[in-house]
Amino acid sequence: MAQPGSDVFGQAAVWLGGGGVITLLGVFLRGVLTGAAGQEKELRTDLAARLALVEERLDLVEKRLTIMTRERDAWRHLALQARLEAERLGYDRTKWPDDPKGE
Repeated sequence: MAQPGSDVFGQAAVWLGGGGVITLLGVFLRGVLTGAAGQEKELRTDLAARLALVEERLDLVEKRLTIMTRERDAWRHLALQARLEAERLGYDRTKWPDDPKGE
């Protein structure tokens, strides 16, 4: 006869895919020590909370990258305007620094 905790452990390992080892270990140990039958629900709740945090962090990263991209594009535009103005005024192009590298 299989132990009640071993089936839950196998299901939790599949759900996590190796990403939530600490949560898995905590839920598994709690189930083994207390014999709780609702481990699956607790695990899903914990994973849903972690997913919500990851989504929030990704949103923040996306916003920061958007701001950084706008600032970089604005700087490149100003550098191009300065170069064009200097050339229009007859500045020696050989003394001008290299163009910014495109990324």
